[in-house]
Amino acid sequence: MFKEKYKPLFKMVVYIKEYKAKFIVSVIYGILSSVFSLLTVLTGAYITSAALLHENVKTLLYLFIPLAVFICGKGLFSFLEMYQCHLVAYKIIEKIRNLLYDAISASAPQSVLKTRSGKISAALVDDAESTEVFFAHTAGAYIVAFVCTVLYLTALAFLSPRIAAVVCAACILVAAVPYFFNPVTKRVGDEIREGLASVNAEAVDTVQGLREILIFGKEKKYIEKVARDTLHLNKKEIKDGRFKGLQGLIINLITSAVLIASILFTHKEVIAGILKPEMISVVLVFSLFAFIPAMGVSVTAGAMNISNGAAKRILDILEEKPAIEDTAPYIPLHDLHLSASVDFKNVHFSYEKGREVLHGIDFSVQAGENVAIVGESGAGKSTIAALLLRFYDPDSGVVSIGGKNIKELHQNSVRDLIAYVPQDVYLFNKTIKENIALACPDASDEDIKTAAKIAMADSFIERLEKGYDTNAGERGVQLSGGEKQRIAIARAVLKKSPILLMDEASSNLDSESESLFRQALNNARRGKTLITIAHRPSTIEEADRVIRVENGRIV
Repeated sequence: MFKEKYKPLFKMVVYIKEYKAKFIVSVIYGILSSVFSLLTVLTGAYITSAALLHENVKTLLYLFIPLAVFICGKGLFSFLEMYQCHLVAYKIIEKIRNLLYDAISASAPQSVLKTRSGKISAALVDDAESTEVFFAHTAGAYIVAFVCTVLYLTALAFLSPRIAAVVCAACILVAAVPYFFNPVTKRVGDEIREGLASVNAEAVDTVQGLREILIFGKEKKYIEKVARDTLHLNKKEIKDGRFKGLQGLIINLITSAVLIASILFTHKEVIAGILKPEMISVVLVFSLFAFIPAMGVSVTAGAMNISNGAAKRILDILEEKPAIEDTAPYIPLHDLHLSASVDFKNVHFSYEKGREVLHGIDFSVQAGENVAIVGESGAGKSTIAALLLRFYDPDSGVVSIGGKNIKELHQNSVRDLIAYVPQDVYLFNKTIKENIALACPDASDEDIKTAAKIAMADSFIERLEKGYDTNAGERGVQLSGGEKQRIAIARAVLKKSPILLMDEASSNLDSESESLFRQALNNARRGKTLITIAHRPSTIEEADRVIRVENGRIV
């Protein structure tokens, strides 16, 4: 039952194996820290009891030497435990984040289309960070708690079996308290994590669409929406706090009852001559220290529900089936030796089972040819581009480049063959130079400038305050649509791919921007195969051949 409820967290344990040695060391440090803490309090308690019973002063002074050693040992091992367990935790979180990036990349573009970007960023940042509680404060802490509780109860049993039995029963009861509340706290924990992801997603949407919100005068409506979501989340968090407070109350009541019972039993056994008077404080300290690990388990149990919810969302992404299964190794462009011809042979494709969008597509494009693919919105033009880029594989039929079925090539090898210029160009919040170099990160400044000149972008870039070192702003907000398109062409030039694929790249440009864009395109396409998905007559007129698509068929 317990294992089933916390199945996502148990699955995450596999990531500890890579750092098993460091994890074991952190557990040992934790045990030593607890033991030295016990020895510190025991020594102090014994000194106090002995002083009250008028023991020899010289003997008492000698006891301060081991007390000082125990205090230093406690501090040292406490530091080492915290350092080691957090080292392991943050190494694992780093690995999880890298795996999440890889998984999102592998399942793109459908993973990005199906899920709000705010929720994806919440998984990458918040959910990954939430697992820190499990890796740093729970996984090892539970082992330390179990080992130390067994050690202390065993030692207590030698002093007083009756008190040890009472404390053992109470430890089990305290450790079990959070799991009585588990059905409710788990649900609330999941709701909090979902609420955080939704609030984050709504905030991202609001910030990214702020201009449109202001234009339509809807800022009040969106602020109220964010406020409502935040209030709803706040209520869930208050509810979670209420249950945690109730758990704390019950645990404190049990703890108080056990300590009172320990004092009474100890007093009774001293009177009966079973215990020496100076051992009273020792027995009480053992009783308390046997209890502390169980209380620690209770405290972290609530946090485990949040970590468990975060782990579930992380695993949902990591276990999502990749859009493309590569069966061939990656081969760089200079070793492919394929011509720039493109063939679609009887291609059928559906995004969802039973809803086919391409019905037997057949066409060929010769190397060096300029072909326009036209059709109404929703006809299947962009789907053809997605299949050519191998974002998806066809349900049946063959897509080939240079006579080679692209399913027999690694998807990155396919994309090396194609330079893609989309309708909506995404520029990162980096310099113009870095945005162009996305196509070839190792390119020299001279290569970047040459590509920009071919793309008719050099003149406007040089007019910017910092030239190529000017920051483009988030999503390229500092540049116009035409300027962004020419940056995209510069990327395509720099990539030096034999096939140039344009997806409605000039549809949002004014006549002046389009004229510059067409000049840039004519410069960029020399010696390349050009496939253009287009609506504009000017684009269609320049094509050697036009392929019309209607309702997923070539007409």
